[in-house]
Amino acid sequence: MKDILRKFIIFLAAPLCLILYLLRPFIIIRFGMLQSSRIGGILPSAENYLHIKNKINSNKRKYFDIISFEDQICNEQIALLVSRKIKIFPYKKILRLIIVITNFWFSDKSHLIFFTSIAKYDHFLKKEPKLDFTDDEKNQALNMMNNIGINKDDHWVCIHNRDSEYLNINYQDRDWSYHDFRDYNITSMVSTCNYFLSKNYYVIRIGKNASSKIELKHPRLIDYPFSSFKNDLLEIYLMANCKLYIGCSSGPANIPIIYTKPLLLTNYNDIHLLNLLKHNQWLLILKVFFDLKTNKILKLDDIFSRKLHNLFRSEDYSKLGIKVVENTPDEVLNASIELEQRENNTWIDTPSSTLLQKKFWNIIDKYSNKNKFNQHNLFISSYFLKKYENVLF
Repeated sequence: MKDILRKFIIFLAAPLCLILYLLRPFIIIRFGMLQSSRIGGILPSAENYLHIKNKINSNKRKYFDIISFEDQICNEQIALLVSRKIKIFPYKKILRLIIVITNFWFSDKSHLIFFTSIAKYDHFLKKEPKLDFTDDEKNQALNMMNNIGINKDDHWVCIHNRDSEYLNINYQDRDWSYHDFRDYNITSMVSTCNYFLSKNYYVIRIGKNASSKIELKHPRLIDYPFSSFKNDLLEIYLMANCKLYIGCSSGPANIPIIYTKPLLLTNYNDIHLLNLLKHNQWLLILKVFFDLKTNKILKLDDIFSRKLHNLFRSEDYSKLGIKVVENTPDEVLNASIELEQRENNTWIDTPSSTLLQKKFWNIIDKYSNKNKFNQHNLFISSYFLKKYENVLF
């Protein structure tokens, strides 16, 4: 019955779609749902949209967009930042129906907004985020920080490890184990915590939920998922203003990306995206691909030739006898030190480290299109490349 009613509404809406079509030479009305249930959806998608919208509206043809959030909001502060820049249509169900109707009548999808969360554009390099805090929000965040012992002149490092706890707690109607291969244990970051604590940084492990605590006690270490002072504004402000961010390609990393903070992504396995992202000023360590049948780490060429770079589900790796191995504490620590030195302009590339970078990127270039901005700002940890030199190449 619902299907019949939906079809009836679609055909009833034909005259309205005709009006949309006739208006096209003057203005294109578009519709879109912004993924508000995940930080990795709402924040980068909104930031990308605002930059792109500025460019397309500078053309002669104009656009009028109608946008809604999903039913769930992952962070109220982010929703506030976004809604100050994008007028949010409050009637989600109506907008969903409109999207179904336009999908049916317009095969070219010209009335849909396709949001992207990938940092494939160069506007992040300009250090001009569209989504910014008000002075009042900054003062509120500083007061909250002061209450937990962090002064405005202190430096802090944000760390994050991906696990499934947040999704399992907040979205219990779905089995999230299909991408458990992206997870890694917080224990691999303890040595890194100790290093930055010894240099008088605060270290803040961020995230709303986590499966296990950090097995480390220190007055300047804050295990935020297990703290009693959680606040949406505070969480976002800490990541947006950290000295360094050490995490992975999970949703929270988009906050330091947007606010252009020095970034190390550990346990990275989306190697098919590397050339697309090559213009970004990031440092990376990869998960290595281990073949359980041969008991060997795979070379980069083998990963691509066997099309393992296009696997996105844990069961797909299992069927092929592949285990993606998380980074070890020494890999995370040495990459973190490199990130700090690059930020402080004290990092020195050696001839051997430069050669290893070249070897790595030559292989990536063989299997993917070159970066359209013709910029190379993204590097793989020198320690990591040296450690696996004899097995990756």
